[in-house]
Amino acid sequence: MPRAEAEPQDLSVSIGEYVVDFRLANSLDLMAISDLKDLDRATQVLIERCLLGANHKGERISVDALPENVIEAALKRMNECDPQADIQLNLSCPECEHKWQAAFDILSFLWREIEAWALHTLQEVHILASAYCWSEAEILSISSLRRRAYLELVSQ
Repeated sequence: MPRAEAEPQDLSVSIGEYVVDFRLANSLDLMAISDLKDLDRATQVLIERCLLGANHKGERISVDALPENVIEAALKRMNECDPQADIQLNLSCPECEHKWQAAFDILSFLWREIEAWALHTLQEVHILASAYCWSEAEILSISSLRRRAYLELVSQ
């Protein structure tokens, strides 16, 4: 898979007499807001975590003191630096042909995948333990290919 453009080294934005330093959001930031129901509060928490510092006319100022348009410019620059951070899926209803966009929530997607894998693995362990009286540790030490072969034998 071709590698995306190299991540910019200078993660800052200048607008007027303001310079804002920032970092891109990471999985820890997403975890920090995962339980927040209020979108405005979640946005504020992300801003607080990712905007690292600001200067106005060469003097250090608090990020809280930034005008809204400067914060918006910083958020826009963050999106430019990491365009895959906000993946929008184009969806349409086959019945009524209504079209809309929905954000792809990678955290929820990955968690569902991990839960499905864990449940599938537990089911394999249950079936093989019931059939062969093997322990969980013994079953999990077998490669997934061999487990699948044993599962096929049990189902015959």
